[in-house]
Amino acid sequence: MHMKNWYYSFVLIVALIFHASLPAFSQWSTGSLARFRFNITSASVGSKALFAGGYYYRTPYKIVNYAGVDIYDDATGQWTTASLSQGRIRMAVTNTDTLAFFGGGMIYDSTFALANPTNTARIDIYNVNTNQWKTAELSRPRENMAAASAGGKVLFAGGTDFSGNKYRTVDIYDVAANQWWTTDLPRLSGAGIAVTSVGSKIYFAANNQLDVFDTSTSQWQIETYPEPTTYMKGLSLGERAFFAGGVYAIEAGGNPSGNINILNITTSQWSVAKLSAGRFVSGAQVANILLFGGGGSSLVDIYDETLNQWSTFRTPNVSDPVAMARAGNKVLFASNSSSAVDILTVTPTTICQSRQSGSWGDSTTWACGHVPGVSDYVILNSGHAVSLSSGETSVKKISNNGGRLIFSTESSKLRIGFY
Repeated sequence: MHMKNWYYSFVLIVALIFHASLPAFSQWSTGSLARFRFNITSASVGSKALFAGGYYYRTPYKIVNYAGVDIYDDATGQWTTASLSQGRIRMAVTNTDTLAFFGGGMIYDSTFALANPTNTARIDIYNVNTNQWKTAELSRPRENMAAASAGGKVLFAGGTDFSGNKYRTVDIYDVAANQWWTTDLPRLSGAGIAVTSVGSKIYFAANNQLDVFDTSTSQWQIETYPEPTTYMKGLSLGERAFFAGGVYAIEAGGNPSGNINILNITTSQWSVAKLSAGRFVSGAQVANILLFGGGGSSLVDIYDETLNQWSTFRTPNVSDPVAMARAGNKVLFASNSSSAVDILTVTPTTICQSRQSGSWGDSTTWACGHVPGVSDYVILNSGHAVSLSSGETSVKKISNNGGRLIFSTESSKLRIGFY
């Protein structure tokens, strides 16, 4: 190889190291909620992201329970607003393909901030197809429940009331039959239960315990969770359930957890990944990508399943994204500190391998049939020499499987690490 190509190969190695965890901020846009408030609840359904409820102070001692819902539609790029039947906080949220559910919560006494808060059994249900709302009622008023859906059933589990009572109650809604019924969690109770669903099963996790409900049989399984933690964020991807962050029990130190405990449903094996810092996190999933953010920081941990790689980025305007929601291929980040919303367009990763030697800009060089771009994980296969001409090219990741990348000119540039 000529000395110039050796030099550019060295530049490529440096670029790989420097850019591997730097997502592209050209994918960001911004929005705004109708008003700033605390304790926002977020949900996703269809192409829409919803930010609901919360409260704000009218005076230092008087609270307004906010009933507004800010709705962003990725299909149109427009914001609209709606209203819950009750302004409140600490709701449990889940969704089916067409319905978003906002269940339970706490309502402050508007005459004095700390006096006489009450709990509610109200469930507000939004239909994304008809743009209509309706209501239902839980079997008992409570807050801080865990909610999830699978197999056409919606579950609201556990929770507490303002007096500190802990509940094992599970309210179950059969969407097709339009019927509600109740059961109990086998062991878990109260607040801080993390939940996610994989296939027909819903996984409730807290304090070394895992209660699993199979929606196809309406039966429970009792399993073990790896850590004495609560308030984790549960998400799923393929055949894996992810439980991120949270806080250890007081007897275990009471510190925030930086672990992401991952259950492979097929093998029943647990593995562990790490957040960039121990904290409480919110989260969202888009295609084959998971995002965890919040916990007093603008730092977001991102997992790309295709790359099997973790990386981080910071939200540009939202300092602490306590509420995250997906809308189409976008993730929206909102906080308790302002009405600003950061909107990230996420491009799912595709794999693009070389099929022969040739020019980078020639689609016949690549087995994927197109010239690699920002969404591609590029693999240079054995014996293939690919030349990159002048200008800048961007990809998510590049790996050398025995091939060779040649920078044809001094102006050739390759940027790696785009989301």
